[in-house]
This record gives sequence, structure tokens and C-alpha cells, in this order.
Amino acid sequence: MMTTTKTASWISLLASGTIALSLFIYPYLFGRELSGTQHGLLALLLMTCSAGFVHGFGIRARRFPANLLLNGVTIWTAMALLLAGLFWM
Repeated sequence: MMTTTKTASWISLLASGTIALSLFIYPYLFGRELSGTQHGLLALLLMTCSAGFVHGFGIRARRFPANLLLNGVTIWTAMALLLAGLFWM
């Protein structure tokens, strides 16, 4: 299993903070009206940001399913895919 470094934690914390703050400061970043699909993707993005905060603050899961979901690479990939889906839908 991949070990997590402080650099990976900082990347997760900064990425999650940037996305969350941009949505809270300027909520119309993705448009004034969201379709049902975009609204679902936005909810998933915010849940992924929450997982990024958990990873960024250094909380480590011991069991396999949670450890896989709270892995930095998994979180970063999910954030990138969800952001791409929101901007190009």
C-alpha cells in the first residue's frame, strides 16, 4: 500500500480548500441553473472535498475499503474527474 507523506496531505488539503472556498465564495461558478446531473456531480464533488480534508488533516483508515477510498491518489483523481464533468456538461 502506498504510504502517505506530508506533501500528499498538503496537496489534498490545498486542493479541497480551493474547491470548497471557490464554491462558497462564488456559488454561481458553474452557472445559475444546474441540471439534475450537474447537481449530482456537485454533491459528489463536495463529498470528495470532505474526503480530501480528512486525508489532508492526516486521519488514516486501517481497514481496506476505507483505506482505499481515503487514499490521496483516489481523492485527487475523483476531484479532477468531477470538476471536468461539471465544466464540460
